[in-house]
This record gives sequence, C-alpha cells and structure tokens, in this order.
Amino acid sequence: MKKKCSQPGVRIHGGDVCPFVPITVVTRQSQIVRRGRAAMPTPRPFHVSPEAEEYLRRVVVFPDKEAGISLGSRFTVCNRSGEQTDCYDGPHFTVRWHEPGVWSGVRVEIAGREFWMVPPTVEALRGKTLTLIHRYEGERQPGRIRDLLVAA
Repeated sequence: MKKKCSQPGVRIHGGDVCPFVPITVVTRQSQIVRRGRAAMPTPRPFHVSPEAEEYLRRVVVFPDKEAGISLGSRFTVCNRSGEQTDCYDGPHFTVRWHEPGVWSGVRVEIAGREFWMVPPTVEALRGKTLTLIHRYEGERQPGRIRDLLVAA
C-alpha cells in the first residue's frame, strides 16, 4: 500500500531551521552576520568531497536569489496523484534559494560559489565531509531521489 501525500512534489520534513527567523550569529572570526549581510565567506569547519563539490558547482543559479544549504531529516517525493514514490529518512542537505537579505547565519564558499548556512547546519557538518551519494545508477527516473548530499 502506497502512502498518500497531501500535495504532489518534493517536501523536506523536520530538522530544517526556518531562514526567516532573524538571528545574529558570531563566527569564530568574530564576524557578525545579521539578516543576510556579510563582508566575506567564513572558512568552512568541514570538508567537501570532490563529487559534492562538482554537484554544487552545477547547481542552477537563480537571478536575484541567494543560495543556502539547509539540513533536513526526511525527504519524500510524490507523483501527481499524491502517491509517495520515494523517500529518504535521515540527515541530508539541500540547496535552497531566497531573496537577498533573507538568510541568516554564515556564508561559506564551496566550488567557487557562496552558500548561506544557519548554525545548526554548520554544526551538523563540523569535522565531517559533505558527500554526494548516488541512491541508484543510470539515468534520472521521475519520482525517485538519485543524488543526495549527506555528512560522512
């Protein structure tokens, strides 16, 4: 029996910190970042695998948007009729976009691009390696999660 989703599409459940909450963060370099304003990217307290770096290098760029990497705990995909077609239960990281000034946290540079990260995301990666996993081989299949960023 297939689970039913209330809306078709991709959804991320739990573990995600809303980037709309206005917070102030003081990084190790004492650079204060408020509501998406920062002078320069913060050094990363984590490593990035070559596969994850290439994946993030190819992520689409939206004009007038800032990219951020968010922590999630569950990822589901539903088809147009609302049936769940795939699911990943566990910590993972996704790329999201918002208008300038919305993100709070720190900016990190990965693959020559800047990404915002809220403190819980940075802490989940601290001392680890951001890695790309392939859940299946071959061509992309609609309704299935093929590539996913995780901490190793």
